Amino acid sequence: MGPAADPGRAAEAVVPGGSRCRSCDADNAPERTLCVRCGHPLTSAPPPRPTTPPPVRAPWWKRVFRREPEAPRLAGERPATRSRRSRRLVAPVLVLALLAAAWFGRPLYDGAFDFVRDNTTEPEAAPPSGKRASSEAPEMPAAAAFDGVSNKAWAPASPGPGAELVATFDPPVRLLKVIVLSGFSTKPEEFLAHGRPEKLTFRIVATDGTERTVEIRLRDQPGQQTFDLRASDVREVHIGIGSVYGPSDRPPAIAEVEFFRGR
Repeated sequence: MGPAADPGRAAEAVVPGGSRCRSCDADNAPERTLCVRCGHPLTSAPPPRPTTPPPVRAPWWKRVFRREPEAPRLAGERPATRSRRSRRLVAPVLVLALLAAAWFGRPLYDGAFDFVRDNTTEPEAAPPSGKRASSEAPEMPAAAAFDGVSNKAWAPASPGPGAELVATFDPPVRLLKVIVLSGFSTKPEEFLAHGRPEKLTFRIVATDGTERTVEIRLRDQPGQQTFDLRASDVREVHIGIGSVYGPSDRPPAIAEVEFFRGR
């Protein structure tokens, strides 16, 4: 009677094919996960991870001018088209352009704001803080042209054009208009007895030294005559007499000059 058959070997012989155990070299059925003989796991080990070689440092000129790699996209995500990339570039450029326009356009905005305010509110009187003249006739000082009454006047010491009346403002003001009373008096007989300015030149000096000139022509009649000036940060106004009306031997007189400013 021969030796008894190994039950493990018999089980192996009964099941044809299958997985071979790497530990004991036994054949196993395909559905088994553990070896029928030694119990060793039959699942194959995961393949070793591929080793990544160390990165090679690119030349300096490639590092300076290289393009940044795109971020990985999710499944189903479309790559950015040229138009979408263009929009991304245009947006910051547009923001910068708007900021630049707001910065450099401030004078225009300030001017528009002043224009609206000046045309929707009543101007107020702006008496000068200082008054002087190139010359003064007896009892006709420069201050008489800014005293608020029309029965006194300023006149230069000599007849003819060329004299100048100066008004100063401290603090500076934004002038809108000026009212001029030409002649010595508002009474017709006194008005015609003295010289009267025909043309006046307003040389307006701002705090930064810039100047603006406004020339006006007066009617040869007593009473108020109003003119626009429209000047900001005014420090001084030089009023020069050009041509004159009336007697050539009598100096031209100005009864009153009233300035008005914006609120």
